[in-house]
Amino acid sequence: MRAPQMSKTANMAVGAVFAAMFFISSNIIPPIYILPGVPVTFQILIVVLMAAILGTKGALITLGTVYVLTLAGLPMMSGFAGGIGAFARPSGGFIIGWVFLALTVGLYTDYIEPKIGASKVSAHKKSTYLLKSAGFITAGIIGLMLDYACGAVSMAFYSGAGFLFNFTASIAAYTALDTAKVIAALALCRAFRRAAGRILGLRRCR
Repeated sequence: MRAPQMSKTANMAVGAVFAAMFFISSNIIPPIYILPGVPVTFQILIVVLMAAILGTKGALITLGTVYVLTLAGLPMMSGFAGGIGAFARPSGGFIIGWVFLALTVGLYTDYIEPKIGASKVSAHKKSTYLLKSAGFITAGIIGLMLDYACGAVSMAFYSGAGFLFNFTASIAAYTALDTAKVIAALALCRAFRRAAGRILGLRRCR
């Protein structure tokens, strides 16, 4: 039997916390570049974590709030960037592509993970854990590829190189690092579930 979902108030409170965490994740370290104009940050970890905990709808609302705050001029992006200029740069496509990452992880958490838990294949606790972990990471990697595709469009515009070149370069440069962030988000999600699940009535990350 599932535990109840978070209340609307709790969902909003956690979403606000995630917006603050997103700002910190953007600027906790100075911009480090593997590819020109695309900084390494912890933003992807926060996007995946918010999708895992808040689900598709909550993650998209929170991410949308981050976008609105950025457009309003708040320094939500790497290098304390805000305003429309934060999107009008080589990394702009990656920023927009986080929507797909939130969708893939959120949809997995909302609809696929519960079915894994209820299936006969996952009758044992260990196999359930492994199946859910594999599914979560797969959803995250699919989201990363869609994000890279969006990023390749903006990079192609600024660099003059083609979409395929920039897409391949993004995969080579960031897949290992970003997959590690997805795995870290999975671990943090489960820790959050254990710490706050009974209080907030979370049903995720079991």
